[in-house]
Parts: sequence; C-alpha cells; structure tokens
Amino acid sequence: MGNFNFSYGATTDDLFIYDQRSRSKGSVEIGNIILDFSAKKEIVAIQLLGASKLINDMVSDAHINMKQFLSDLTDCNLDINTDNNLTTIKLYLTTGSKEITPILSMPIIGQRSPAVGSV
Repeated sequence: MGNFNFSYGATTDDLFIYDQRSRSKGSVEIGNIILDFSAKKEIVAIQLLGASKLINDMVSDAHINMKQFLSDLTDCNLDINTDNNLTTIKLYLTTGSKEITPILSMPIIGQRSPAVGSV
C-alpha cells in the first residue's frame, strides 16, 4: 500500500490522489475517473470527478455527509492489485474520526480492441 498525497476541491467536488515521487506519462479517463500512469504502466494518480457522489455510491454508510467528509480528510492511501486481467484499487480515506474504504475494479486494457480496427 502506497502513501499518497491528496487534494480535494470542495467547489468542484474533485478528489486528486497522487504519488508525488512519480511522474505521469499518460492518462485514461473512464467516466468520472481519471487514472494517470507512469512509463512503467503503474498507476501514479487517480482523480475522481464529482467525488462525493461517486464515493457515496461505493460505500454502504448512508449517514455520511460525503462532501464534508472529503473536506475533512487527513490521510489517503491506495492499495492497487492486479490479478487475472482485473485491477482493483482500494481507497483508504481517513478523517480524524472515521475511515471509509471504497473499492474500484476495472479490467486491464493491455491491447487494442479488435472493434477499433486499423486506421
């Protein structure tokens, strides 16, 4: 599990989680999620657009004011695992009094889709 830095913009409701020691060489946008990759194809940052709704949909605790929770974040870690063509990202989001752990899962896209064809 890596210790990541983070920033949350309450006005835009965007959560940016990043490893400041790594550089992004490219990114992929999947809906409201943007993943940044290093030259070694490792995830070095993740941005959640509309983070409060996105995270609220992933956790079962309906009693959280998610925008307030994200504004009060004190620590953020990611646990990234790849197995059987599936990447799972577990977010550890912590305030002074609570931790939630939403999980993102997505297929690994390792090659060009045959539906795209040649250009």
